[in-house]
Amino acid sequence: MRCPRRGCGTSDAPSVATALGADAAELTLPGAGARLHVSISLDAAYAARTRYSNRIDEQVQFNAADPAKLPHAVPGVGDHGAYNQNATWIPAYSTLWAVRGNRWLTVVYSTAGTTPAQRLAAVAPLARLAFRLTAR
Repeated sequence: MRCPRRGCGTSDAPSVATALGADAAELTLPGAGARLHVSISLDAAYAARTRYSNRIDEQVQFNAADPAKLPHAVPGVGDHGAYNQNATWIPAYSTLWAVRGNRWLTVVYSTAGTTPAQRLAAVAPLARLAFRLTAR
């Protein structure tokens, strides 16, 4: 991996899995033969849930005219909540934001030759795995 932080940079699928402390078989990453960019960040500081909520509100306020920049609910990743709004996917940015308890996770995933739906299919398991690995 080229990034000095754990779990980020441009790499191949097995390297991403290794950086996360997972078995490569646990992850199905589209574009596994190509180079991919994965960035995972975790905010577990005081009021992370409030920052997540504010970020979602701002995303809607400033990007209402472009559906690709609006948050789309992702069930089964964040906390259970009304309308699955505790995990959202922003297709234009290939970014998933999710919150569990007081942990806000951001996963950015991109690789050439994949659709937003394929990227979302790869990001959701990465986020679930990251939440599992960072549980207290």
